[in-house]
Formats: sequence, structure tokens, C-alpha cells
Amino acid sequence: MAQRCTLQCNSCSSVNAVIPILYKDGLRIVVIDGTCLDIPDSNENTRVFGRLGSPPGTRAGFPKVRLVILVEAGTNLIFDALICPYRIGKRVRGLKLLCSVTSRS
Repeated sequence: MAQRCTLQCNSCSSVNAVIPILYKDGLRIVVIDGTCLDIPDSNENTRVFGRLGSPPGTRAGFPKVRLVILVEAGTNLIFDALICPYRIGKRVRGLKLLCSVTSRS
């Protein structure tokens, strides 16, 4: 189960006026990136988020989460993010974030 947080930027129109490369042919230029983070070691975190694979009879030190972010290319502004279980890939979750991208009005 993924949790989603949307970050709002109230001054985006003024930023767009300063950095015109943010849009190409009316489309917003964005980048999808991601990383994995260790989270506190608990049974609930392990159940929800999982752990890295490890040799038989051993277990990874901490549960892991995958953080996937949507970044505006011109300003490096993170305007949407998703935290999901480690086992779900960055590309799969990145597609979910694309619904936050809008064309220039």
C-alpha cells in the first residue's frame, strides 16, 4: 500500500516567467527519480515495506522503502512524491506520479 503526498507550489507562475525552459511545446519538463531508504526495524514495517533479499538463513538489517519523486527540470522543485514498498520498482511507481503533470494553460 503506497502513501502519497502532493506538494503545492503557489508561486509556479512567477517561476515559469523567469525560467522559460520549464515548458517545451506547451508541455512541462519533469524528471522522475528515486532512492531506497532504511526505516526503523519493526515487524509492521517489515510486513508493509519488506526487506532486501539475503542469503538463506539470514535477514537484511532493516526494512526498506522506495521513495519516488517527480522533479521539475528547470527549478529542481519536487512537486510530487510517493513512498512505497521496496519490492515495487521505480518505473512502475513513476508512472503513477505522471498524473500530477499538467500542460501549460
